[in-house]
Amino acid sequence: MKRQKTFNIVIASNSQSMPFPWNKRNDADRPDLFTSYWMTYPHVARRILQVKSRPEILLTSLAIRGATIKDAYAHADHIMRWMAPDVTVMNYGIVECWPREGGQTVVVEEFAEKLREVIKTHQSSASPPVLVLLGIANSTRRKNRLLPTLRENIAEYNKVLESAAAPDRNIFFLDMKPIEQELGEKMLSPDAHHFSAEGHEMVGQHLARLIEQRCEIPPAGLVLHTARRFVEAWIA
Repeated sequence: MKRQKTFNIVIASNSQSMPFPWNKRNDADRPDLFTSYWMTYPHVARRILQVKSRPEILLTSLAIRGATIKDAYAHADHIMRWMAPDVTVMNYGIVECWPREGGQTVVVEEFAEKLREVIKTHQSSASPPVLVLLGIANSTRRKNRLLPTLRENIAEYNKVLESAAAPDRNIFFLDMKPIEQELGEKMLSPDAHHFSAEGHEMVGQHLARLIEQRCEIPPAGLVLHTARRFVEAWIA
């Protein structure tokens, strides 16, 4: 029997798309604050699409803690072409814009430059995938008081991401503001930059909605695919 075409979603991200244990030594300390792998927004989006009887969907999460746009730039061919994605989701910016004693890991000018280079790779594909640029959620009031430049930094990097969106070229910006307005600070975990379980749920819903709106997904069954071997090779 001829195999039907699959629908391939690639997530290139920092730790925001990963599970977040509140206490790394004992997840049971605060089970209400523990976000497991299957609760993260990529899998929320996958489940929503699955319920709606879409085709075989391959979800590959290429997430590395502390990753930045430089990682996407270094592996742009993988996430835009070689893995044959129908959708590539890029979740970067919070690591780069976070105020640190030694300065930001990637200043906004370099962030914009590397993003442009990644988009060039995206556009050079014979059939560019839908590219979703995930916006950066604002932090909590307490964290903004402790880090006075944080809110301004987030706005600046979000502006770069949003200005890169070009629907006519299959590039879309997923704004976090509607989710922030609905959930408030409940969107975030106590560390004020990772998503809470509620945050993951809502981001996943919005991501699934965007994918449905922008992609023609033929009918079929669904399975999950993980690319552990590839992730290990990337990290190495």
